[in-house]
Amino acid sequence: MSRTPDDDRALTRGELRLIVQTLASLLGATAEGYSSRRGHGPPGYEHRRWQALAREIGTKRGRWWHVSREALTAYEATRQEPSRRAPVETTTSSEAIARKLGLRLVGGAR
Repeated sequence: MSRTPDDDRALTRGELRLIVQTLASLLGATAEGYSSRRGHGPPGYEHRRWQALAREIGTKRGRWWHVSREALTAYEATRQEPSRRAPVETTTSSEAIARKLGLRLVGGAR
């Protein structure tokens, strides 16, 4: 294989942008956001769940729903995941339940 003078030239900004856009579309995310098309959603979302969410917060373009990165970030900022919520205190004893209600147990079996 012989080398040509073009082998050492730098890529132009337009060529670099085209390469980045092509790689982004191959990896499933467009430069502007995500799509409801299979394989084009954000990481961490199950496909059917993502499709429903894309319909809720996205914009329909042709066959697919498109969601910008900003719209997804805004949605995730307002939504609390169950794992991020404060843990629910479980009380099983009657004393704990009475204390929580501001009552005091009187008598009872010993």
